[in-house]
Amino acid sequence: MVFSTAIDLNNPELLEAKKRGLKLCHRSQLLAEFLKAKKALLVAGTHGKTTTSALLAYVLKKTGFSSSYSIGGILGKQGKNAGWGGGDYFVAEADESDGSFLNYGGLGAIVTNVEADHLDYWGSLEELHGGFRRFLDGISLKQNLFWCCEDPFLRKLKPPGISYGLQKAAELRAREIKSGGGYVSYRIEWAGRSFERVRVRLMGEHNVLNSLAVFGLALSLGVEEKALRRALQSFPGVKRRLEKMGHKGETLFFEDYGHHPTEIRAVLKTIKKAWPKRPLVCVFQPHRYTRTKALFKEFQEAFGQADRLIITDIYAAAEKPLAGVDSCKLAEALKARQAGVFYVPRPRLKPFLISRLQKEKTRAIYLFLGAGDIPQDGRAVLKAVKKF
Repeated sequence: MVFSTAIDLNNPELLEAKKRGLKLCHRSQLLAEFLKAKKALLVAGTHGKTTTSALLAYVLKKTGFSSSYSIGGILGKQGKNAGWGGGDYFVAEADESDGSFLNYGGLGAIVTNVEADHLDYWGSLEELHGGFRRFLDGISLKQNLFWCCEDPFLRKLKPPGISYGLQKAAELRAREIKSGGGYVSYRIEWAGRSFERVRVRLMGEHNVLNSLAVFGLALSLGVEEKALRRALQSFPGVKRRLEKMGHKGETLFFEDYGHHPTEIRAVLKTIKKAWPKRPLVCVFQPHRYTRTKALFKEFQEAFGQADRLIITDIYAAAEKPLAGVDSCKLAEALKARQAGVFYVPRPRLKPFLISRLQKEKTRAIYLFLGAGDIPQDGRAVLKAVKKF
């Protein structure tokens, strides 16, 4: 039986497997066995690793490398998050949340950023930093290690490998960024070369960084530039990463997995840049009591770009409630900083939104945000309002 850290030790299936004497294997142990059969390319970081690993896996597949992959989200129209290919490489999203990324060694890696998260496991930011240091040490070919110099911790650590980013200090640098029509494009400077107008089917400055790292690693592995450019332009995206649910008239509905304050700021900024004149209504479901408590102050500063913010109950993710930690308190704290903030209990959320949409005649954008099951409500609301 294969299980993950998210499975409670009192799970009835896990208890029955133990009773029957079945072999038990943690998900990371099984992935480590797969990686031993291939040349592992790992993507780690607090934010952006799912999109980055999905883009890397897609690029290698489309350019003839037939790589295997295991990522933390559903890859575009393929409808799956893992696949086995006949090529030499295996792209894996390396998860730091439970320390399991230390079970893997890699031929190459991308590290997107390192921020305070999952401190319920690590105990402190210093321990988390130590985990990332050990992860970086485990990458065997440093010319295939790309790390983001926009991140303060990585910039200070300056690990062996190639830095990427937007600032002059970056060895692999993106410049002259433009966006529109669901794409970003930019010019790349690297090792005395200039790569003009690289175009990627993604939105947002954070995805400039994600795709920049993929561009660099793919070239290092020997991917032909023209084929690489074609693959970046045709990327189908990842489910729940600024994914369009649909529309009712000129009102657009999106969902996004963002659940950390940094991710929230990035996706709100992306939407506002793409549709600056449209009201943005953010429906947020906090994820985990421990994260809500640890980042309570940071959450208060994350929603400035939202014209209206509706907060519903915390998605526990198998955690037990913590005394004094709830969405109502978060909403009250946010009300003191910005207008248009509401707390709506989950059972009342759908009728509340449907009622508001019946009365509204705006070209608003509704964003259903969080790592829990909030998209279910978004799709139910969209289905209901389409009947008006």
